[in-house]
Formats: sequence, C-alpha cells, structure tokens
Amino acid sequence: MADAGRGEVSEDEVIAVLKNPSASYTGVDGKSNVLGEANGKRLRICYIEEDDHILVITVINRGTSP
Repeated sequence: MADAGRGEVSEDEVIAVLKNPSASYTGVDGKSNVLGEANGKRLRICYIEEDDHILVITVINRGTSP
C-alpha cells in the first residue's frame, strides 16, 4: 500500500497495529477503526471483522511520529 506523499505501508505494519492499537472506535457507518504506530508511522485502519477473517477497508498513513 502506498501514498505518494507519505510512503509505503507494509502488510506487517498493518497487522502490528491491528494486534496492538493505541485506540479503537466504531465509525458512524458501523465499521471498526484503530489507531496505532508501526515503524514510526502513525496509521488509521478501517476494517470489518467477519466470522473467520478481517477485511481491511482503508489504511491511512497519517505521517511519521515526531
């Protein structure tokens, strides 16, 4: 996954944030969201948890930690 202005986000970074988020909340649309850091990148991940897997909808790279 890549953002031209903020670089790439690897699958391992997404998994790390999903496993250990610093915050989580349910959006107005009912989708789950988590915030967290991986390798100095601040990420927001929107996903749906289904019976046997997680479907990632969006990964937003919010930039690097100061």
